[in-house]
Amino acid sequence: MAGLLGGSTLVPLGQFVSGRWVRTWPEPGEQVDRKLARVEDIPRAWYPIQGGMPKEWFVWTEGAHGVPMRVGSPKLAESHCETVWGLSTRLLPFDHETTAIATSVRTGIRPFGQRTLGATGDEHITTFLRDQFEKAEIAAVRIGRKDADLVLKGRPTSDPVYELSCVNTGKEDDQICSFEASRRLGTKPPDPGCDEVMVVQGWYKLSVDSVTLLQVSGLLTDCDAKDLRTVTPMLFIDAGTRSFVVVREHGYEDESFTVIEVWGNELRQALSVAGGGC
Repeated sequence: MAGLLGGSTLVPLGQFVSGRWVRTWPEPGEQVDRKLARVEDIPRAWYPIQGGMPKEWFVWTEGAHGVPMRVGSPKLAESHCETVWGLSTRLLPFDHETTAIATSVRTGIRPFGQRTLGATGDEHITTFLRDQFEKAEIAAVRIGRKDADLVLKGRPTSDPVYELSCVNTGKEDDQICSFEASRRLGTKPPDPGCDEVMVVQGWYKLSVDSVTLLQVSGLLTDCDAKDLRTVTPMLFIDAGTRSFVVVREHGYEDESFTVIEVWGNELRQALSVAGGGC
């Protein structure tokens, strides 16, 4: 698995070896003083997979499902304020962030699709998400505010808009989805600043006759949301009897990548990789 930094530089993030995920490629800021001109110059310890570094990878986005892409020589690239080793491609650069995921195999991989769900969307899902939002909001306000009862009493009644990212698991019509929604509370934080905002993020599993919550959390922040980490699901990986999702987390000044195993009705972190920051 690798990320396309800036849309054009392939940076390996992790490998699934002997039933577990490992990171062997240098993280941003590591070993940047090396001199590497050819793929053959890459230390085996950086990519200790039988057959060595693949010359062909497959790109996955919502609009590109396993598009072949060849890689060239090693190069240094900028990841936010740090430098990281990657591999050149013929794609055009356009940003300093990781914009897509690539894999060295094509089978068993599915990209997530994004959609927006408002108050007039699927009634069953909307009711479920509204309930999860309310519970997470109440818990976060009670933790974050001494005057929680007053804040909760004055909450707006409008439904938030839910941003969904879903993928079919390949088992009948079952799906795994992440969701994020926010709502302005109309209150000020204890320190002077702009209005407080409630952000709720979570995961659920959807089948023909049920919706199962996998994870949910609420964050009480202000309108700058500097302490918020947005979560973008990118890939679902079917590894036989085991399933994983790959997500990109983006903070105010950095990004990271996490591989999460779907274990029944639980989500277990299998790998976390720094993607560069300031």
